[in-house]
Amino acid sequence: MAIDMASKPHRTDSASVIAVAERECGRLVWDEDSQKYYLVHPALSTPFVISISSSPAWSRVEYTLEHPELAHNIVRLVRDGAGTGFLEIDTSVASRIDAFYVVDVAICAVLLTAIEEEKKHKIEHFEAPPPIGPQESPKEKGSKWKRSSKMPVKMESFELDLESQDSLKGKGGKEKSKEEKVPGFFGLIWMLIKCFVWTITMSFKALAKIVIFLSKCLTKKS
Repeated sequence: MAIDMASKPHRTDSASVIAVAERECGRLVWDEDSQKYYLVHPALSTPFVISISSSPAWSRVEYTLEHPELAHNIVRLVRDGAGTGFLEIDTSVASRIDAFYVVDVAICAVLLTAIEEEKKHKIEHFEAPPPIGPQESPKEKGSKWKRSSKMPVKMESFELDLESQDSLKGKGGKEKSKEEKVPGFFGLIWMLIKCFVWTITMSFKALAKIVIFLSKCLTKKS
């Protein structure tokens, strides 16, 4: 992209743009003698080495971008037999290199190496086992589908019946409550009348006893 922009005729700094772009570019090389991949970058005098370590017992492959002049590795890609994995990037080490896009170049180199190795060695990825359970025949599936299709109709009719029964019960309960409330009200009035009559009679009896007692006392004194 930078080289395409620099090739435009109206740009006066095309030479400096091309020089900067070439300084940010890397080259992935396969060496037949050492059987290793190398990443050649203009910012460093010696190339990066992509080491590949595999563990057949764990179905795990690691791709690490190493450099003898750096204390730590910039990029490490780990892939397992299920096709998953993770990518580690050490940006503190990359900041020591005089190149702005060195991290992008390093990631691309490691990913290209992983893709090429998988094509070359045909690394198999294991899929998850199928669910354990009895296999159903097409007839059973069809019968289940028919049953499930009939179930909503039955459930709807059942719900309607329940609603109608509840409504009838509600109406009957209201009528009964009205009937119970009416005699209860008159019964309360009748009890109040009885209490009133009882209090009057008791008061008259008490008054009569007082009068009799006073009359007896007066007759004794006389």
